[in-house]
Amino acid sequence: MALRVVVGPSGQLASLSVTKTSGHAVLDQQAQEMFRSAAADVPVPPVLRGKQFAVDVAVDYYFTD
Repeated sequence: MALRVVVGPSGQLASLSVTKTSGHAVLDQQAQEMFRSAAADVPVPPVLRGKQFAVDVAVDYYFTD
């Protein structure tokens, strides 16, 4: 699956969307929640501060016993 993360000029998460679904709504929702939770703890690099930018992120799930 893939997500698009948009960070606003203030450094806060502006939007988050699924660009390619995993095919399972619960996994898509969990990935979005994971990024929402982590967004506050990830510092914006100095060169990007004060600017809006987007990042496309691939999310891979692996199931183990």
